[in-house]
Amino acid sequence: MNSPQRLRPLLHFTARQGWTNDPHGIIHADGVYHMFFQHNPQGVNWSPRCHWGHATSRDLITWREAEIALSPAEGEAGCWSGSVVIDERGPVIVYTSTTAEHWERGRIALARPRGGMSDWVRDPAYPVIEGPPDGLDVVAFRDPSVRYEGGRWKAIIGAGRTGSRGCALQYSSADLETWTFDGIVADQPVTGWSVYTGAVWECPQLLQIGDDWVLVVSAWADGIPGSVNYAIGDYDGEATFTARDWGVFTHGEELYATTTFRDAEGRPCAMSWLRERGNVAPEGSPWCSSMSLPHVLSIVDGRLAVSQHPSLEAVLADTSDLGDIGPGSSLDAAIPGHVWRLRFGIGGSQSGGFSVSITGHGQPFALQMADESMSVVDGNGTVLLAMPVSVDGADVDIVVDADILEVIVTGTEGIASTRIPVVRAGNAHITAVGSSTITGVRLSTRP
Repeated sequence: MNSPQRLRPLLHFTARQGWTNDPHGIIHADGVYHMFFQHNPQGVNWSPRCHWGHATSRDLITWREAEIALSPAEGEAGCWSGSVVIDERGPVIVYTSTTAEHWERGRIALARPRGGMSDWVRDPAYPVIEGPPDGLDVVAFRDPSVRYEGGRWKAIIGAGRTGSRGCALQYSSADLETWTFDGIVADQPVTGWSVYTGAVWECPQLLQIGDDWVLVVSAWADGIPGSVNYAIGDYDGEATFTARDWGVFTHGEELYATTTFRDAEGRPCAMSWLRERGNVAPEGSPWCSSMSLPHVLSIVDGRLAVSQHPSLEAVLADTSDLGDIGPGSSLDAAIPGHVWRLRFGIGGSQSGGFSVSITGHGQPFALQMADESMSVVDGNGTVLLAMPVSVDGADVDIVVDADILEVIVTGTEGIASTRIPVVRAGNAHITAVGSSTITGVRLSTRP
């Protein structure tokens, strides 16, 4: 029997074909969002010969893939992650240039477009940073995150030091071409922090939200990506970030390589790489992995919280108000297609909770919350996602897009996501059962 054709997500960006990983360089210019991403157009497996893919959008939800922005030049093993900024001459790609001999320790290079945001060529100043400074025992060096501050460009670069010490290094420049090493902006947390931050910090992001500074890092160790973690703290404006506390930003094995940016309204936002389950594309799939939805960042009670971007409202505009579900009661609603959003509030005590079961899109799955924990299980009882949550008085926001599920719970830091066993289109049924009161149930679908 032939396997059902895989459904392509409609809200989560996928490349036409090939492998994708880290989103980066997300920028709004002339009314258009540009997203760049790591890409192997020749296959559905990761390759060190990374290209810079490129996609554009008006709303951060509906993306159109553009021509590849950068391909490895002579002497480069790959064009790895980085940033896009705009200086007095126009847009600039600041990227990690790797070589076959030292691909863990990259160089930092530039590219500029011949026009608009296309036809990118290397800047004559190549590379602009040859590698990490001597004397620090740096074993990994990549992923520059660049911002303009205090009359200078500042680059935060991910690194790892001998002895499994993840860290972020800072460089500064007046013109993007001549850089000065400022120092270690942040190091692996000292003993006593509750979050393990990995042997290498990938994709480090340092941004200000209100009066606080937030450092976001993707924890890498022994060739394996872990969770994306964050610290809220203080930045001295020179070269030192001091963490007050650490937390976990991504929940679920598939989320990694978070990048931050400002949307057209100036809101701090983030998008992440959403890997396949097991990091392997399903058999016959022409693409491998996707990008998360855009999320708006805020600090609530000293933790980094997210909400879905307002643009999602316009895309999932058909909303039905399904009312409340009392303890021991349930409701059943039909879901057309394979893209939907379910929102509701949770009342009652911490021992209460809810169960949402979805059937009709292939294998059934269920999302359950109770006793300060949340889990997603498939029809065989296999746990696909588990995370601690705050139940009492929480609002729950679930988005399903083909085989992708995203969950946001107010009062719980970060974002949760997993791959679910949805394999075909058509009507499905959602059944919700409350052991505490579920209020204001709203189901949104595509018009």
